[in-house]
Amino acid sequence: MTLSSCFDSGDSTTDEEAEEVAYRAEKAERDKIKAKVAELKAEKKKLEASIKELKSASGKEEELAKTEVEVLSDLEETRGYVAKVDALAAELDGSLAAWREATRTSFKGVQLPEITTIDGTKYLSVTLNGVTDETIIIEHSGGMETIPILQLPVGLRKNVIHEPTVLAEQTF
Repeated sequence: MTLSSCFDSGDSTTDEEAEEVAYRAEKAERDKIKAKVAELKAEKKKLEASIKELKSASGKEEELAKTEVEVLSDLEETRGYVAKVDALAAELDGSLAAWREATRTSFKGVQLPEITTIDGTKYLSVTLNGVTDETIIIEHSGGMETIPILQLPVGLRKNVIHEPTVLAEQTF
């Protein structure tokens, strides 16, 4: 029988290999844990950034709500102003229509020695019989005629209150 020592070299190789395998397994597990920790830290940073963004947006939401109230208030004031302007414009148009009609009616029967249109047509011994927005009706030495107001000289157009002519001269 042979006595063998507990420090036999054959058994130590097996123990070393077992230790190496255990070390590698432990290292692989540590590497997995480190990767998971790094991943969780990155996720934490993202969540913190999202929280910060949401807090900032919450502050902006209050500011936006305040601005919205101000804008809506201004809008209501503007709508009220527009309604007043529209009412005044309608009232003015009504007054102008009555004045325009009275003025145009006052021309009925007015006699002029002649009218020369812008295209050169002459009408002699003219009596005005009526004025509309677009035409003037005259009686002259040759009969009756309806003349487009735009064919009249500018001075006569203004006298019979041809609004586009009057307004065009006011813009200059």
